[in-house]
Amino acid sequence: MNKRGRPPKLTENDYPMLREVVAARPTATLDEVTAAVEKQIGTSLNKTTVRQALRAAGVTRQKPAIERDTVSTSRRYGYTAAHRRHEPEQRYPSCLTDAEWAMVSDLFDRPDTQGVPPTHSRRLMVDACCYVVRTGCSWRMLPSD
Repeated sequence: MNKRGRPPKLTENDYPMLREVVAARPTATLDEVTAAVEKQIGTSLNKTTVRQALRAAGVTRQKPAIERDTVSTSRRYGYTAAHRRHEPEQRYPSCLTDAEWAMVSDLFDRPDTQGVPPTHSRRLMVDACCYVVRTGCSWRMLPSD
């Protein structure tokens, strides 16, 4: 009394038929293979039953090789200067890019207005705010430069 449960719906005698179905449709999904096997044997099957039978029959999925570009590019590791060019006054990665500054610069006073010229560059002030927001440091921890 070694066997328990009901007998399997797919036996070793069905393995050649499974291999033929898979060979006829190599790109078929498990549901499509299950439907084709059901049609051949005439009984309903669960896809788990078919998956276990395919595994027992030694059928494995062969994924197509990934086609690579023939042009080889040099690899860049980590954050390099090639990622983003900084102006001399932009020393930190949290500094605004030129595109970001173009969107924000309209919020500040125009250069043709009257009054005392600013002591510090507006862009440097916004960069300092971005540094605090992006790093989570306190104002006292700001770099002195």
